Amino acid sequence: MRAGVPASIRKLSRATGIPKSSVDRHCKALQKQAESAAGTLWEQEVGQDALHRLVLAVVFVFGIKAGVGADRLSEFFHRVHLDRHIGCSATTLRRLRGELETLIVSYAREQEAQCQSRAEGIEICAGVDETFFEQVILVMMDLESGYLVLEDTAEDRRYATWYERAQPALARLGLTVRYLVSARAQALVKLALEGFSCPSVPDVFHCLRDLTKVVGGCFHLKLARVEEKQVQAQHRLETLQAKGKATAVEQRLLAHLSNEAAMLHTDQTRSQTLLRQATTTLHPFTLAESRRQSAARVETVLGQTVAELNQLRRRYTQRDNTQAVAKFSRQIPALASVIDLWWQGVEHSLTAVPLDTETQYWLVARVLPAYYWQQQVAKTKTPVLKAAYQQAFDQATDALAHHPLSTTLAPGILERWQHWACEWAGKFQRASSAVEGRNGYLSQLNHCARGTSTQRLPVMTVIHNVDLKRADGTTAAERLFGSAPPDLLDWVVARMGPLPMPRKARPRAKPKPLILQTCPALRG
Repeated sequence: MRAGVPASIRKLSRATGIPKSSVDRHCKALQKQAESAAGTLWEQEVGQDALHRLVLAVVFVFGIKAGVGADRLSEFFHRVHLDRHIGCSATTLRRLRGELETLIVSYAREQEAQCQSRAEGIEICAGVDETFFEQVILVMMDLESGYLVLEDTAEDRRYATWYERAQPALARLGLTVRYLVSARAQALVKLALEGFSCPSVPDVFHCLRDLTKVVGGCFHLKLARVEEKQVQAQHRLETLQAKGKATAVEQRLLAHLSNEAAMLHTDQTRSQTLLRQATTTLHPFTLAESRRQSAARVETVLGQTVAELNQLRRRYTQRDNTQAVAKFSRQIPALASVIDLWWQGVEHSLTAVPLDTETQYWLVARVLPAYYWQQQVAKTKTPVLKAAYQQAFDQATDALAHHPLSTTLAPGILERWQHWACEWAGKFQRASSAVEGRNGYLSQLNHCARGTSTQRLPVMTVIHNVDLKRADGTTAAERLFGSAPPDLLDWVVARMGPLPMPRKARPRAKPKPLILQTCPALRG
């Protein structure tokens, strides 16, 4: 073909190996693209790469992560006039989304194979729970890093099912479980004690929630009734005063109701203080002085707190249908056991390094409390608890700054011990609220997508582990294995094929009811 001379459709077909009909369609599409101002941009090599990434990023972020349907994505691409450059029908976008999901699963397999060699000897504090949609979804997460070890559908939530799914997942990653935090379901307790041969720690999130519902609910109901009686008595008093009748009885009733309401408010405030005391006690350090605590001391304090809460509850109601107070009391020893488990790990980590008494005291009594309370301040959202943890952090930081070793150690050694303190502060896990948050996210996604497919669930697991980032910019995989994996979107874009070409829809045949097709004489 000579330069400057347009080639025929037949010659272009022979040169490219594309059918003549497709060549004609592509030529017309290119001619139509050139009519728009952005058409020449997308035809350049740089523009094609940018368009390729743009389309895949939109499908990845909105179509997969946000659960936006293919019809809405197709509408978006049409409104920005990209339908002239790529195929963006709903069917095409569904197929493109499926290809992306297949590549994401392949990415996970490749990264797991590389992480297995780096995971030897890593112990995790795991949280387990299940959520229910069309099927049961079993969720197992490393509470420190947020890494999802298991997220799979199942027919039931029995011990055998949990073990058959969780044990291969742990073996595939080379992880071991130090202790398991869960609700008191028998299957989950058995999974820890028999399946993983590790301690089973009750979830303080569920325990305190059940206790709050019973203890706090009795005050709210009683206060509501008393306040309603106060309004009625005040109305009767005003009516009697307007009529000039005696009001001594109503005034005594109002005084009695006011005293009852004041007592209720006092007891309610006391119960809230005790509930906060229950959660602030369950730490390896005391809140007031940041001194080391033992499981025995925590058991004693929690026992006294629950006993006083039970007395307040009995003063206003004798009903306890859920037996929450008795249930919490039975779980106090297991709740407190996490304190000693954590301290055993800290002491074991220090035995590997020869330390003098002063340095060991500085690490345990000064460095560790400061970094522990710092993490609690960052994690806590409740204003009252956050203020209490902030005060403990300020006191611990001040004590650390005034210790001689804090200013005499070499910067490298100081940084090393700071990293050690941060690591062990994160290993204290007493609640599986992160798993509950994941269950809530799955519920929202299930609602938006009108169901959770078996293909979509592993894709969302991969995205959670390697794509979602915390405020510090780290992913769950990076926090667990110590190295950042390749960017998921970059990896997928580099392996995706070319974008689908646009197709011109066949025009719909217009009905002609006045022409009778079966009569040859009327066809002309």
